[in-house]
Amino acid sequence: MKAFHFRLESVLTLRSWDEERARTALSQALAQEHRFEQALSELETMVEQCLASWMAEREAGGPAAREVGQWAHLNYLDRNRRELEERLVAAQRVRDERTRNLLECRQQRRVIEKLKERHHDAFRKDLQGRLEHEIEDLFNARFNRGT
Repeated sequence: MKAFHFRLESVLTLRSWDEERARTALSQALAQEHRFEQALSELETMVEQCLASWMAEREAGGPAAREVGQWAHLNYLDRNRRELEERLVAAQRVRDERTRNLLECRQQRRVIEKLKERHHDAFRKDLQGRLEHEIEDLFNARFNRGT
């Protein structure tokens, strides 16, 4: 009996590799997005601390030069926050693109897998039919010899 052979097995392997690469790229994009979210969270904490320090210094009536320096530092932190927010938005766009790419790769792989399943089912049905035919022939040969 002939074994099942799927001619597009190499294509299926390539599609699986493409999907794995897309999955890896998506995980990297998610990690990058998480790093930006973490940095933004830390920066927000720094802004809150600096703002609280500035308010306390102002209420205590500290030197004006120190107050100006803290204000400049707050402006610097605000610029960094805006930059991080822009980077986060860009990272989210990359993540969305890579998610779409992964879904497309998965769909392409599944199409080939479904085709393989259909071919395998057809092969099994054909094999089952041949086996039944051979059994029938053997039975008929024994029955005809016996009469």
